[in-house]
Order: sequence, then C-alpha cells, then structure tokens
Amino acid sequence: MYIKIINLLATGFYAGYLPKAPGTWGSLLALLLYWLIFRHLPVLVYGWFIGLVLLLGIFVSGEYDRLHNTQDAAEIVIDEVAGQSLALLPLFGWNFAAFYPAWSSLLALILFRCFDIAKPFGVNRLQDLHGGFGVMLDDVLAGLYAALVWLAVMLGVVLWPR
Repeated sequence: MYIKIINLLATGFYAGYLPKAPGTWGSLLALLLYWLIFRHLPVLVYGWFIGLVLLLGIFVSGEYDRLHNTQDAAEIVIDEVAGQSLALLPLFGWNFAAFYPAWSSLLALILFRCFDIAKPFGVNRLQDLHGGFGVMLDDVLAGLYAALVWLAVMLGVVLWPR
C-alpha cells in the first residue's frame, strides 16, 4: 500500500506513465488543476498548494527513486506540477491574464517547459542535490524563471506604446 501511494503521488496520479514526454503531462496536470480549481480561489490558497506540493514532492520523489532504485526517474512528475504551478502564479491579479486566460496560461506552459528542458542558469546544477531535493528544486527554479519571463512579457505588452 505504501508503494502504491508513493507511486500515485510521485507520478502525478499516474500522468508520468503516459506515453511520450512525461514531464509535459505533469505540466499539463498542473495547468488543468489551475484551470479547474485554483484560478477561482485566492492566491494565498494557491500558494499553500504550491508549498504542499513542493514539500510532499521532496519526500515522495526521493522515496520513489529509493524504492525503484532509480535517480530522478522520468515518470516522476510531481516536480513538474510544482514548477508549472509556480510558473502560473503570476497569472493571479493581472488584467491581461483575466482577458486572455488561455494565452496567458499557454505562455506560462511554454516558458516553463523551455526552462525545464534547457536547464539554464543553475537549473542543471540543482539536479546534483541529494534525493528528492535534486528532483524537485531544478523544476522549482525553472518555474521561477518562467514566472519572471512571463511577468516581463506582460509588462512589455501592457507598457508597449500604441
């Protein structure tokens, strides 16, 4: 039963077992949760969700790797859920996001996937951390980068002279 719970959580309710690009499936799971639940709630609730996923992810991803004798297994996608959720965080409170929610969330998804795959500016070095920290923190930093670039793009759109 313990292994089943670890597998369920670490793989994003088995999204990590879907064929081709498991990380993208994990990101899409975070996007789905945002659209169905969190965009209708206060940002503080969303912040608590991200914190919970991060802490839970550190534990379950480390346990998944330990139980399956792997290291940052591809099917672990709770890290993408945390990172993508961070990338979506700036959508709260922006008029542009309210008027163009699909485009805004699609931009956050693309930015996060690019930073997660390319692993620039220290993202790659965080993978060297031990256990679940290494699994989770590179995606958290990729999510923060995506959020910052999203904010820069939105400021450019809002401030662009017409």
